[in-house]
Amino acid sequence: KNRLGPAAMTAPHLVLQIVGAELDRDFAALGYLRPFAVVQRLWEPTGVASPEAACPSGVPCGSTTSLESLERKCFEVARTKPHRGGNRSPVWNEVCEGLPLAGFGHNGDGEDEISQRFQISVLGESLGAWAKGRPTFCGAVPASLRELLGEKIEVKTCVEEWANLPPREFVLEKRGERTGKVFVRAQLVERSVEPTDEVDGPSEEDMHVSSSTPPAKLSASTSYCCSTGSVSEVEDANRSRRRLWSWQQRGGSSSSLSSLASEYLKSFTKVEADLFETPVRPLSVSGGTAAFYRLHWLRPTNGKSHEHYIGKDLSRACDEVLFYEQARALKKAGGKGLGPLLSFMLEYKGVLRCLVEDPSHPEAIGGERMMLVMRNLGDRCRSLRMLDVKIGERTADAGWQGKSRASALKQEVLDGLTTSVVEGYRVEGFDCPPPALKSMDPLLDLAKFVKFDERQEVRKRARRFMLQRMAAAEVMMHFLDVHQEPGDPGDEALETVRSPTEVAELAVHEMATRMAALAVACRRAPAPQKWIGSSVGLGFESGRLPPRTETEASLRRAVRVNIFDWGRSELNSLDRHKTLPSDERRDRGAFWRYYVGGIDRLAWATARCYHHRFSCGADVGWSSLQVAIYDFDSMSANDFIGQVSLPLEPTADDIEVTLPLLDGCGRVVRCSFWGPQATLTYKMRRRTYPQSSRLASAWRVTIVRADNLPAMDKLSSTSDPFAVLIAGSADKRLRFCQQTSVMARELNPRWDETFEVPIVRDPEALRKALSASAPGLGDNLDKILLREGATQIEVDKVIPTWSSRIDEANRLLLGARSALNTLLQPAFSPPHRAADGSADAPPAAFAEESCQQGAAPGAPRLASAASGADELGGHPAEFNL
Repeated sequence: KNRLGPAAMTAPHLVLQIVGAELDRDFAALGYLRPFAVVQRLWEPTGVASPEAACPSGVPCGSTTSLESLERKCFEVARTKPHRGGNRSPVWNEVCEGLPLAGFGHNGDGEDEISQRFQISVLGESLGAWAKGRPTFCGAVPASLRELLGEKIEVKTCVEEWANLPPREFVLEKRGERTGKVFVRAQLVERSVEPTDEVDGPSEEDMHVSSSTPPAKLSASTSYCCSTGSVSEVEDANRSRRRLWSWQQRGGSSSSLSSLASEYLKSFTKVEADLFETPVRPLSVSGGTAAFYRLHWLRPTNGKSHEHYIGKDLSRACDEVLFYEQARALKKAGGKGLGPLLSFMLEYKGVLRCLVEDPSHPEAIGGERMMLVMRNLGDRCRSLRMLDVKIGERTADAGWQGKSRASALKQEVLDGLTTSVVEGYRVEGFDCPPPALKSMDPLLDLAKFVKFDERQEVRKRARRFMLQRMAAAEVMMHFLDVHQEPGDPGDEALETVRSPTEVAELAVHEMATRMAALAVACRRAPAPQKWIGSSVGLGFESGRLPPRTETEASLRRAVRVNIFDWGRSELNSLDRHKTLPSDERRDRGAFWRYYVGGIDRLAWATARCYHHRFSCGADVGWSSLQVAIYDFDSMSANDFIGQVSLPLEPTADDIEVTLPLLDGCGRVVRCSFWGPQATLTYKMRRRTYPQSSRLASAWRVTIVRADNLPAMDKLSSTSDPFAVLIAGSADKRLRFCQQTSVMARELNPRWDETFEVPIVRDPEALRKALSASAPGLGDNLDKILLREGATQIEVDKVIPTWSSRIDEANRLLLGARSALNTLLQPAFSPPHRAADGSADAPPAAFAEESCQQGAAPGAPRLASAASGADELGGHPAEFNL
């Protein structure tokens, strides 16, 4: 548009559909070929010969006699996705963005045929191409505008159905030799384009992809589709996004980059810089690689605080901003079936351009930055303890949203080494961890022989990898660990403030409720989504003790359960899903099952944590207490030292009691063969909570110290002990577990840490909450919410039962609407037809989110989106209630 200027306002646009190709031979020297097509525009503004002229896009240009003497400049305008398994017969069926043809009149007269030429190239990804660092060139064909449109050139008012147009066949050549055929459809469509101002940056003809750029990096940029909004907005956004990304990779100047980013962001919601205090300060977070900035809102509205928003560096979120804009448009349009799911997303305000501080010199200004403005999860929180949980059994897919094959292979190895494959998710970040978790140094064993600088990146990566490998039960134990921070207020202050245990109970109860609602919302999606690398955030305020005058509803609103991180995600709609090839529909269905499975497993882990900690009532009570001491090993499994059973009764006058440690066979543990016996010192008392509390009472157990422990690390002749408190209920159903801090290189550790083992007033609180979010989910929880010490095999057996209950809850919530559609359908609309033409009931996943709760008698059993939405066809009948 910068080149054509006002002429582009009335210029018709060429719309291409790359159907597929047929190659005459195999081009993969090793493995299979994943072909993709590249469309380039050949621009010959001058007739001056230039022997050195070459195609700047990195894709070989075809040559003809009439073009050899011209200076050729070409730039890439579209690129299809690689067809996995396509080999010699790839099928794409991808529509390329509209290309303005300046000077082309509505009477059919156009520019000179030479200046309106395009080139279609077919390249391929393979193992050999990956080793060489560039895609395999299979052939190219130059095509003029007349060859693409045919003899009769007609400008249409809108894009017609592609099935009504026969594909045109072009012969591919490589070094003068025929290598195959490519099939293309083309239309010429009217479009009005507003002229844009010139920007300080590279021109459109310079926006090529260098030969070193991996083809997968831009494979999805031209086919990223918005389910709402006009096609022109998506085309402008995609074109500018490719241009911005290419300029960043080529190391453009900051001023040019800012101007180019401004052009890129014209299609998106703009946030004025004068709304916030500048310059903004950078923040540090535990997970992810994007930089975050603290935003101070100068004039907040609607009762919001000054810290309501936070900024995220746009250089790491070029793909994410388009996802947020699509979600914003969907919410304004009523959700279109995605309303319940989008309600869990972070609030998005727009894109901001402002000055930032230099991290190394806070008094200096580090320049301008473009950033996303989104909801600050730490708003109104003194210390937000938050888990960043990456969802999905697979967290990468080669060729998807710019993911290279090498990077995807690295992520697949990481998925196998962490809990992603086993549990369907892994912990990527842990903000404001408890002191007990901080004491678990992942480099402790190596630090005995090698000194690590605290500022080294290796320590941060080792801690992150430790969290990624940590089982769900252990993660939730540390997440709800409040026995050290915040400090206990004392028995006298309980009449006015809540205790840390009360805060944790209310937080995990709300999280379990919302996670069940999120699992149901995933089944309400009208089409399967491909959300790779997306995360769920769980958080609560752990830095203060709220007064009892603060309502329970206010405390629940402060709990965070949100989905975020959309850099590798696509917002799929039902209409778009039906136009995808069958293999892509299956691919999205598979990844959506990964996502929904991870959400189900995380919801189960959250509910299990609450069940075993806060479901013991006074009628049952706790009957056993044990303290086990282990030696912490960062490179291997922890070593068991000994254990002791505590009588469940208060110690007299709060006096410390010392008991000997016993091994697994009941023998006394000694520090050496002839040394003194190892002992544990503790004290215990009972606390009674006020009548207004959700807790009735609690056992307060203080683990004071241990003496004469044996040295479990033979090389260093010492141990790194920590103690674990285990409580069991009288009916053997519940098991409470919490651990102390790790005392490094200490045989006589002193902890002085106090734990609370709570007894609740309403043991049915979890069942009621789950049944409210998902009817029937709270029934017989003892059979599916297994104890924390259950084996992986036992857990894998109950997860399908948990998921099937959520499926059934979704059917019950949609039953009333489905029954109404079934009754009204014969009178007002033809029956829904399946893919084979047989009559079928309307899919439950396609119903609106405003369905009434409860199931009507005779309501049909309906398929969920997670299990089969990618194979369902047709449109649902809609009625006004």
